[in-house]
Amino acid sequence: MEQIKQKIPINSRNKGNVFERQIVNKFKEKYPLAMRSSYAAKYLDDNKIDIANIPYNVQAKNGYSTIDYKKILTELQFYSSKMEDRKSFPNILIHKLDKSKAKKSHDKFLSEIKLKTKENLLLIKQISKETDTLVIMNLKTFLNLIL
Repeated sequence: MEQIKQKIPINSRNKGNVFERQIVNKFKEKYPLAMRSSYAAKYLDDNKIDIANIPYNVQAKNGYSTIDYKKILTELQFYSSKMEDRKSFPNILIHKLDKSKAKKSHDKFLSEIKLKTKENLLLIKQISKETDTLVIMNLKTFLNLIL
């Protein structure tokens, strides 16, 4: 008798945790001590920073069809500015779109790039076969990283 595979439902919390682990694994290529802040330090996690032991303040979002990027980056700036050891680190938001929403949202995000750039936000789009992942940061921050 053939066994039927059932998909295990993934809730938002698990989906976010999986995405954070994927980001940590990428950062570990350059920063071997990178880890999720919920594992490393409640202090960082409570202050909206999802990845510890790297020279960036990273907030990761998985899913969500609409996100107020400016609000999230403003919150990240507010919390990180209170931490002496992290206030000089660049603030970065990484947003992974759901596969089902990616195609619909793709055009919307492209049309919003001009608007967001006027607000001094820069959207960098990284495309993979399965999902679209956006990296959002202040334009000045991005220029400081690459120049």
